[in-house]
Amino acid sequence: MRHLLVTIGLLWLSGCGKTAVWEPMRVDRGIPFIDAEVDGVATTCLVDTGANVSVMRTDLVGDGSTLLVFSDQETWIDPVADPSLDPLFASLSDLTAPDIGCVMGWDVIGSYAVTLDYLGSAIRFDRPTKRAWEIEDLDLGEPVALEIYNTQFGAFIDAR
Repeated sequence: MRHLLVTIGLLWLSGCGKTAVWEPMRVDRGIPFIDAEVDGVATTCLVDTGANVSVMRTDLVGDGSTLLVFSDQETWIDPVADPSLDPLFASLSDLTAPDIGCVMGWDVIGSYAVTLDYLGSAIRFDRPTKRAWEIEDLDLGEPVALEIYNTQFGAFIDAR
């Protein structure tokens, strides 16, 4: 079996900046979780690449912006926090991470080049030094076509 890394945010170029650190990541049923702090309180975040915004438990969020610290990064965000969403976090506690207080969405993830190593159970957040606004701005070499197979277990790419 091949070791496959998945990188989110392919139009970000890393380099010349601070080297990111591989951090532990727990995976349960294909869902990645990381340790984080919300305004100084330790919690677990579900990393959701399909969520537009971050959502947090109401007991973790005060008035105004919230400081989210994860991996070797920190960022101020305005998360969605509503009492009607708190049962969502209670239902997620059945997964590997019992104290889930945050769903980290694209409002956070989109600022980084994120690499998820599912087999190695690790994640890395790179703060890019340059943004390619157009795909034509990048010298990516020859294009590569990968066939995606959908199965009952999810989508897979046959990499050789």
